[in-house]
Amino acid sequence: MINEKIDKNDTLFPKAELLPSDSLFMFTNSAGESLILQLFDLGKLFVDKKMVTFTALGTCMYPCIRQGDVIYIQPKNVEEIQVGEVAVYRRYNRLFSHRAIAKGTDEKGAYVITLPDTAKYGNDGATFNKDILGVVAQMKRRGKILKPLMRHYNLIEKIWFGFCFKCFYFKGLLLEKIIFLAAFLQQFWLYHLAARLFPQKLNKETTFVFSTSLYGKATDRFYRKITEQEVLGLILNSDHNLMSKWRIALKINSQEAAVMSFLLKPKSCEFGGWWLIDAGIKIWHRGVSVEKALWDKADGLFKQAGIAEIFAGVLRKSGPERMFLKGLGFRPIHEQVMRRKIA
Repeated sequence: MINEKIDKNDTLFPKAELLPSDSLFMFTNSAGESLILQLFDLGKLFVDKKMVTFTALGTCMYPCIRQGDVIYIQPKNVEEIQVGEVAVYRRYNRLFSHRAIAKGTDEKGAYVITLPDTAKYGNDGATFNKDILGVVAQMKRRGKILKPLMRHYNLIEKIWFGFCFKCFYFKGLLLEKIIFLAAFLQQFWLYHLAARLFPQKLNKETTFVFSTSLYGKATDRFYRKITEQEVLGLILNSDHNLMSKWRIALKINSQEAAVMSFLLKPKSCEFGGWWLIDAGIKIWHRGVSVEKALWDKADGLFKQAGIAEIFAGVLRKSGPERMFLKGLGFRPIHEQVMRRKIA
């Protein structure tokens, strides 16, 4: 699987700064449309103009493609892809780069069949032109340009790569458990008490960045920057459907420390109004002044606009999320809905 990054000026596409990888919570009802889907909706323009770079994630193509490799894609359709090339295609709202092992045609048209290099059996099934972005032309790893060629390794190389693969897997598993444990412990008052002993005061380089969806869609993942006054004006005119989604980020020394997104649901919904739909707070900033500063700013805007309450959705079995929201003043009003009244 690969991770996308828009490499374009901030006026249109603000570097696609998505939520931090160690986000505190992500609501399932706010997953929205992937940036990948919108790339396909816009066609292959981004790839043709070299406006997009991709970073490899996962180990399915190890050792040919490794996590962190920068991927360069050459646009191709199914008819142009050769068996042995690494095809880049979308599936489940994500991009995958797997080896093409066969091609064919049926009533739906031409297709390519792919398989990860680490898989010994089976395949990914047929992928048609509508889901093909191209092929991996080359990768950059530690400053070196490499080709994604299929290699046959000798016994010593196989043993070494097998050992590295296991280490990578267990390292990722251990890191995931540590992050989950840290996020869980950070919901308790004892952590917040201890955090006050090591205050992280917001310095002069702390800034708030506001943005709204580029096309005015609830599922939009493209944003354009706006000012604080523009956000307030849009909230005030929300009854006229001038905005459905906006985002606030807090940056410290130009690095994004926390982010929250809000979505306006129509009054026809059971809980119509503004919803907190997703949030990310980097793990070393949780429980200190960062999240409070972010909420104070968002609350101030809502209060000026006369908004009295904000909703948030949670899963039935989501203890850490409920604890976090409860600490921010949210209270359950439904099995999967919490509400926060703005003072």
